[in-house]
Amino acid sequence: MKMLTGLLPPTEGSAKLFGQTVKGGDVESRRRVGFMTQAFSLYTELTVRQNMILHARLFDLPEEAGRKRVDELLTSFGLQSVADTLAESLPLGIRQRLSLAVAVIHEPEMAHSRRADLGCRPGRPRRVSGSF
Repeated sequence: MKMLTGLLPPTEGSAKLFGQTVKGGDVESRRRVGFMTQAFSLYTELTVRQNMILHARLFDLPEEAGRKRVDELLTSFGLQSVADTLAESLPLGIRQRLSLAVAVIHEPEMAHSRRADLGCRPGRPRRVSGSF
């Protein structure tokens, strides 16, 4: 996945994403894909809201649009009650929802996850997948 999203150059061969050949360091491909890793990879010393705002900025969302998007995702992913909680103190299921919210903060054309439902309560994966 890191090769397909332009984070790493292909080690061999070639691949296409959205009809374009994938190259290492391709920021445009990265903007078009939301990717959630299986392991929690956000900043544990930041709150839920701070993690989301940081990633909105990393994807160059204008400040006001970024704050609106964060508020929208806090609601749709059921994270309002933990918005000001440090990520390190979150249960696994809530960490997963936060990771997925961050993966789609920039409204990518495609989102990919390796087991986004890991740690979620029964019924939650359906609710989360309905947020796209």
